[in-house]
Parts: sequence; C-alpha cells; structure tokens
Amino acid sequence: MFGRVIRGAAHRVDLSGLLTELLRRSTVLGTDNQATAQTGKLLAQPSAGKRLVLTGLLLSTDTAMNIRLIEAGEDVVPRVYFPAPGSGNILFPGGLQMGLNHGLQYTSSVDGNHSVAAYGWEE
Repeated sequence: MFGRVIRGAAHRVDLSGLLTELLRRSTVLGTDNQATAQTGKLLAQPSAGKRLVLTGLLLSTDTAMNIRLIEAGEDVVPRVYFPAPGSGNILFPGGLQMGLNHGLQYTSSVDGNHSVAAYGWEE
C-alpha cells in the first residue's frame, strides 16, 4: 500500500515518499510505563512557542483497560480499549499537529502494567 501512487483528478501523491519523510523527521517525543491507573499524566510537552506533530502512538498493556490520549482536555484519538494482554500502534501518516504549547497527556482506566509512547517532532 505505501508504495502505491494515488491518482486523483488534480494531483498525485507518492505515499512511499511521504512515509519516508515522516520517518526521517520522527523521534521519540515521550514514553511512560506505569502499573497504576493514571489521570492526565503528561507524556510529551513542546518547548515554549512550539507545537508537537505526532506521527504515531504505541500502546501496550497486560490488563484489560481503556487508554485515552488528551490534548488541552480533548481526545486526540477516541478512547482505545485493550483486552488483556493487548497492544496497538496508531499512525498519523500526514502528521497530527497539536496546538501551540499544548502537551500530550493520557489517562488509563484501571491499575495494571501499561506503556505509552509518542513519536513525531516539534516545530
């Protein structure tokens, strides 16, 4: 899929080139590992006057739970349910721009080992 060229009436998009550029610019913005439920736990914060651009999230748990990713009190993605054990990778191929000076937080619904990682860059 990533090597295909999408042809539209007015433009062409090379997805493999786009993915390569996103991966080249991406770095780990923040990681967190916990064994207890978290509420509004800060995962990544941009420098003053900057914003985060997310390219991916990696979530993992050994306990059935919901994980919510939050920016300025609003969901970045809908609440994600994980069975026990479970993991998921959420990709934002075009990059998901967050608000200026907005940090990325998460909330987990119950106690249990879980890890959250965010990838992208700051601009």
